[in-house]
Amino acid sequence: MLIFEFCDGFNLKDFLQNKIGNGAFVNQVESTHYGYRINKNKTTPSLPRTRNDVEINNRHMPDTQINDNSADTILNVAENQTKIYTTTDLLRWSTQIANGLKFLASHNIVHCDLAARNIILCGNDIKICDFGLARVISKNEIYKMTNGSHFSPRWMAIEAHRNESIFNEKSDVWSFGLVMLEMFSEGQDPFPHISDDDINADTILTEIEAMNDDMSRKPSYTTQKIYNIMLTCWEIEPEERPSFGELERDICDLVNDEEDVEIEDYSENFECDDYERPLANYF
Repeated sequence: MLIFEFCDGFNLKDFLQNKIGNGAFVNQVESTHYGYRINKNKTTPSLPRTRNDVEINNRHMPDTQINDNSADTILNVAENQTKIYTTTDLLRWSTQIANGLKFLASHNIVHCDLAARNIILCGNDIKICDFGLARVISKNEIYKMTNGSHFSPRWMAIEAHRNESIFNEKSDVWSFGLVMLEMFSEGQDPFPHISDDDINADTILTEIEAMNDDMSRKPSYTTQKIYNIMLTCWEIEPEERPSFGELERDICDLVNDEEDVEIEDYSENFECDDYERPLANYF
């Protein structure tokens, strides 16, 4: 018998798509002279002009000046119990997911079905769930599915496509990059330009290359540094992908980054609370 914590929260994918939870996203990414930065002081959605705007666009409010309807808008937000979340929240949630997966990897467990739909948002904490395909493997071993289990090809690593559903820690790293892709594109499925019938290793690699060349194909609310972390998860050779501990550290560094340029020393400004959080808190 397995006993799990009760998670009174939302499916992360549905929340990001605004199907449940009444979320309102605050895009903190701002252009600067040096590139881009995440303005952590920006925590309030821009207010809509009218009540009708709330009904038409209750997720991403247009940038406008505060007007006579501002009090009504604030009241509506309170009444609807809108959950406001920011770019910084997306990064912190990514850190929590990486932390939980680091815990799994330390116990030689591969999840095999990592996707935003299998992440639960409880308050402002993330819980990894749906372990139906997870397996315990020996260190540095690979796991080959042989029982006819059904997978989601869109989230599978390319080696799993090419080698008959072979999984290990690095295939979970690939899927983690896709979860970040979902998070920074409002819950959109990875590789929307590829039909379900055409998903395979070659079409996925072609689409990643197209994303690198075409800004419009990249996630809507990311910076180049955030996107670069996703790219490291999609290295063709599995051994070249980072560990979950390295991903956790790199994302924490971005939380503290003042601008999207190289900074020599983060140590004095390190404030990512999740980095030292107990590993088992994300299940």
